[in-house]
Amino acid sequence: MNEVDRRVLHERGVVATGVVYAHRQFGGGGGTVDVPPARLSDVRLADGSTLSVDDTDSGSDRPAVNSEVTVTYDPKGQVPARFGPRPDLPGTGPAAVGQAMVVAGSLCLSAVVLSRRSFDL
Repeated sequence: MNEVDRRVLHERGVVATGVVYAHRQFGGGGGTVDVPPARLSDVRLADGSTLSVDDTDSGSDRPAVNSEVTVTYDPKGQVPARFGPRPDLPGTGPAAVGQAMVVAGSLCLSAVVLSRRSFDL
């Protein structure tokens, strides 16, 4: 998922529970360019509406038919739905927090080293 799609789903995505009722696959092969097939999982939401989730990049981790899933979708339909909860904003989340802590720690260590040097002069 690209950063723009991620941001849209974070800001206005709707999180819903549904049940997978079908899988579809189309495209791929048959041409001169080797393009992988597109894979979609069709989900019926609790309100009776349906949506298709592109799970082409999920490998073999597709949810089984009749399994309950959580999906996040754009109510405007401008961004593809995805399985799972609302995504973090790009540049946030556990990895970004860890990086910020490393930077903060480095700055503190630098300040201590510089302050000790000034006393040694």
